[in-house]
Parts: sequence; structure tokens; C-alpha cells
Amino acid sequence: MRQIFVQGSFEGCIVQAYWYKNSGSWYLDRQVLTVDTVIDPDTGLQRVMWHTQKSKSLVLNDESLIPCAHETLHYHPYGRFFFYYWKNQKIVILDRGFGTSTGNACTTSEDPTSIQTWSFTVSNIDGMLPPVFYGGFCYIPASHTNGNSYLYRWDTNMNAAGTTFTSSWTNIRTASSREYKQVYGMRDVGLFFNYEGQQGYSLIKIHATTGAYVSEESLDSTYYWEIFQTRFNDEDDLRPVFLSNSDNYAKLYQATNVLTDHFVDTTNKYNFNTYPVDFGKYYAMQIRPGTCAQENGGLEDFDKLHVNVMSIRDKAHVVCVDDSEDIYCGNGKWEAYNLEVCDDGDNDNGDGCNSACEVETRWTCTQEVNATSVCTYVACGNGFLDPGEQCDDSNIIDGDGCSSTCQIEDCHSCIGVGPTS
Repeated sequence: MRQIFVQGSFEGCIVQAYWYKNSGSWYLDRQVLTVDTVIDPDTGLQRVMWHTQKSKSLVLNDESLIPCAHETLHYHPYGRFFFYYWKNQKIVILDRGFGTSTGNACTTSEDPTSIQTWSFTVSNIDGMLPPVFYGGFCYIPASHTNGNSYLYRWDTNMNAAGTTFTSSWTNIRTASSREYKQVYGMRDVGLFFNYEGQQGYSLIKIHATTGAYVSEESLDSTYYWEIFQTRFNDEDDLRPVFLSNSDNYAKLYQATNVLTDHFVDTTNKYNFNTYPVDFGKYYAMQIRPGTCAQENGGLEDFDKLHVNVMSIRDKAHVVCVDDSEDIYCGNGKWEAYNLEVCDDGDNDNGDGCNSACEVETRWTCTQEVNATSVCTYVACGNGFLDPGEQCDDSNIIDGDGCSSTCQIEDCHSCIGVGPTS
């Protein structure tokens, strides 16, 4: 049996198109799955649970549309259908599989009734970047065989039953002899993009009604920039754009929702470099605009970060961080989500809380969320002979020869001077 998987991950689920050949015929199966991790109450071990929400299979008549295994399944939130690129020559559409035009990629309200495919050829294209969704429109950056790059607006329409599909393909911007590296759209702002091998980035303003190109400005050409944004799942979703530059990749700079007020204000930077080395192995982090109070709705505040950090290893509860200041060790705010043991407001060693925000030997430090840790040196009972002590037997118990104040008790003697450092 031959098999090809194409998957797309979204905010609430994973959707996969699964092609397989059995007894000489190709079949297509589309599934919507959710994934969860649970702790076995008997063994305490963590298990990953997959739940199939919807599934539909059909015999595939057009085998020429089977994609390469490395392609990604994209979800179109405005047309509510799935599609993928075929060898950078075609765009292949799978119908939504819903009985109506309602629902999103992760809806479980309806079962798919059928799977249909449409495709159209994109002429003279040798590469396409992931789709960009902004303001009700879909944009696809593509490189042309003539050496130029184009930003296409893909206008699509599907009827409510998902049985008829139409599309048009319009170039709104040409990049002569350059190649788009990353393109993202941010609601009420525009399209962010940069070029391969070129410093700076640009911001395009889009006509709110027609989706046409209006104007653009080039920004911050001092550095080479990387642009980050979450995948699109809902047309009402507000997804912030974050950027990092070649000067310090550990810092994420926040783009704002004002076209002329971009992220160069140094108060809008976030340094996640102080997470431990194993952060990438065991933790998932979600960054969104707004405060914790806006978790269930309300206006989004792009001057603040709503950060959720979840431990995948020990299934820790999600932690919400409402803090527009820098997030780092030494900022004077003890933050459990940052795995800090203490934070005394500096990165000095020898004062109880070291440069890695760990409590040093013979010290104790307070832990109050978003408050500065107060560190106190622990002398008597630490097993070390500190100034003023006659003895230190590693406890503060009276009656064992060394008193609770580390003085030699009557009728006793202590052997050895003990370590002093």
C-alpha cells in the first residue's frame, strides 16, 4: 500500500488529507482530529490521545492531483475550504466537506457529505510561499521564472453546498529581480514582508474594500529581519506580528496596530532568552495581544502581551502573563512561568540570587509573583562555621551539643572547626 499524508495544524485541531493506493485504486480520506495529553491515574504516565472528529473517504479519479509528501494543507478562513500547492504549478482545492458554508477548520457541528477537488494552473511560477489572509482576502507571494516575484490576490468563491468553485488571480505588486522571503498580514495594519538576502522590511497598506495595493513604506534597513506570526484559523482572529533581527535573535519585537507607529520603540521588546536550555523540548508558548482579562473576549491591547506557557512534560497548567515590560531574569519580578527560583532585580552572583535566577548556597529568597525576591543569608544550621558561631552541626536543635544559635552547649565539646566557605 502506498500512502501520502498532507497535514495542516490549526488553533483547535489537526486536519489531514490522506491519499492511499489499495488494490490498484487511489483513495482520498480527509480527517479532522483533535489531540490531547492525559495522565494515566494508575501509572502516572502521560499519554497522547487522538480524537477523530470528522472523516470522509472517496475514490480519487484524478491521480494527477496527488501532492508531494512535503506539501502543507492550508485552510482558507473566508472560503472555508482546504487547499495545497501541487509542485508549484497548481493550487488544488478540497471542498469544505460541510453541508453549509458555516464552520471553521475545527468545527464538529457537521459531518462531511462528500469531498470534491478543483484545481487551476499558475503559469510560469517556480515557487509559492504560504498564503496570507488579511481583511477578507487571500494573498499568495510567488516567484516567477523571469526572476521577478509577484504578490497575487486570490479571489475565490464557493457556494454554500460546496459544489461549485470559482477563482481569479490578480497581481497587486511586482518585486523586480528580488524574491519574497516572508509575507504576513496583520489586521488593521497591512502586509509585512521582507526579501531574501536584503536588510529591512516593508509594510503595505491595503484598500479595505477592494483588497488592492494602496501604498507601502520601508522600515528599519539596519538589520536583517525575521517575521513571525501564528497560523490563521478564524477570520475574526487578531494575530500580532513579531520580528527579530540579526543583532539579537533572542528578542521579539512587537509590531503595532498603527501603520506609522512601528516597533522601534524600545519599550515594546520581549526577551525570552532566559528560558532554560530545555525550553524548546518541553514547553509550548502562545503569544497574543491583550491582557489576561481579555481571555474570553473584549478589545485586544497591542501594547501588552498575553503569554500562555504550558509544560508538555509535566502537563502543567497554562500560565497567563500580563506584563508589557521585558520578560527576563533580573527584572525584579519573580515569575514562575520563567522557571525562576528567585529574581532580585540584577544578574549579580554572591547576593543570594545568582545570574541565572537560582538561589545560592546558604541563602533563602522570597517568591511572590511579580515582586522582587528578598534574599536572606542563612548562617546557623547551614553546616558552615560562620563568624560568631562556635559550632554548626547543620541543624538548629537544642540539646545535641550545638544549640539553636550555634553555640557549644554546657558539658559538650565539638570536634573540628568545620568548613568556612
